[in-house]
Amino acid sequence: MVTRASRPEYNLAEVKTAAAELKIEFRGRKPRLDVLNLDYELNDVSLCLMQLLSSDYRKTIQYEDRLPDDEYICEFSKPGNKHLAADRLYIKFCLVEDSLIIELGSFHLTRF
Repeated sequence: MVTRASRPEYNLAEVKTAAAELKIEFRGRKPRLDVLNLDYELNDVSLCLMQLLSSDYRKTIQYEDRLPDDEYICEFSKPGNKHLAADRLYIKFCLVEDSLIIELGSFHLTRF
């Protein structure tokens, strides 16, 4: 069973700290491929996560069998792409708090 919450599960300051330290893992193949398809590197993902604002938060999804995910939608411009439009990204992640590692469940262009 999946339920939704309206407040972030994870402290955004801790997420930004983990991102700055490149403590980012991919939950499976799909998010890794999505990042590669965007022509992003891990440093780009890190910069994007460090720029998240509380106003970018959309919802938290609670699962029965794993940690909850916070969902964000944000605008991000990869460094060096100043003349291109910013990407509108859908990001879903959990923060494994005992080791402060971000586990990305989704990282792709918004589909809606």
